[in-house]
Amino acid sequence: MAQPPARRSLPSSPFPSAIDIAPFERLRFAGVPERIVSLTPGVTETLFALGVGPRVVGVSRYCDHPKEVASLPRVGSFLSPVIEAVIKLEPDLVITSPSPGNRNAVEALERAGLRVEVVGEGSASIDAIRESIRAVSKLVGRTMEGLLLLDRIDSAVNTVRARVSERSKPRVAIVIDYEPLVLAGPSSYLGDLVRIAGGRNIADKLGGKWPRTGLEYLIASNPEVIVDASMQEFDQDEVGTVVRRWSKYPLIPAVADGRIHGHGGFLLLRPGPRLAEQALLMGRYIHPE
Repeated sequence: MAQPPARRSLPSSPFPSAIDIAPFERLRFAGVPERIVSLTPGVTETLFALGVGPRVVGVSRYCDHPKEVASLPRVGSFLSPVIEAVIKLEPDLVITSPSPGNRNAVEALERAGLRVEVVGEGSASIDAIRESIRAVSKLVGRTMEGLLLLDRIDSAVNTVRARVSERSKPRVAIVIDYEPLVLAGPSSYLGDLVRIAGGRNIADKLGGKWPRTGLEYLIASNPEVIVDASMQEFDQDEVGTVVRRWSKYPLIPAVADGRIHGHGGFLLLRPGPRLAEQALLMGRYIHPE
C-alpha cells in the first residue's frame, strides 16, 4: 500500500463523540512503529517471531498463537474490524490482509488518521507467505531478523523435501470444510506443502486455492491419505472423532489403511512463520516411515 498522506486535519469523526481520536494528531508515521494492531493470525505470529511481540497492542479474534496473545485486546477480524476498538488502542500501525470485503474498513481506519498497511495474500502460496514475512519485517524495522527467519524456514522445508524425494507419492486429500466439501487446491500453501512432503494432491485436477466439490469426487479419487484440517474446532484428545467421521467410507484406501489424520488446533490453517512445523507435520502424515 502507498505511504500515508502528509499530515492533514482530521475530518469530522463518523463515530460516537465519546471516542477521542485527538491523540492521532501526534501520529508517528515516520520511524519504527511502537504500537501495532494486527488483524490476521499470520501477521500476529510473524510479529512475535520477529521479536516485536511487546509492541503488539491488539489482535484479531482469530489470533491464537503464541500463548502471549491470549491477554491482548480483540478488535474483530480483518474482514470486519471493530473500528472504535482499534482507535481506542491508539496504534501507530495497523496491519491487515487484502480483500474486497475489508476495503471499507481499511478506508474508515485511514479516515480516522491511522496508518494502515496491507500485506500480501498469505494463503495463496508459500512464496506469498514468504513475501508477507518480508514485508512485515520491513514495516517494523526488523529486516535482518526477517531474513534470518526466512532462512530457518527454508532450511527446514528443504530438509523435508530432501527426505521424501525418493519415496512414492501417495494420493492425498486435504479437507478444509464439509458442507460443501472444500479441499486445499494446488494454488494454496497447503497444496505446496503436499508437494514438498512427497504427496499427490487429489485436488490438482480441480485447480485454484480452495475448490469446492462433492464427496463423490473425493471417493472416486481414492485418496491414500486424508488430512482433515476442517475449520471445526476440536481438541487434540478428540481427534478420534475425525477418524469416526470417515469410518463410514471403508472403501476409501485412506480409511481402510487407517491413514486419517486430524490435527487438533489450527496449525495447518495458519499461513505464517510456522511453515517449518507445517511441512514437518505434513511429511509425517504422508510418509510416517
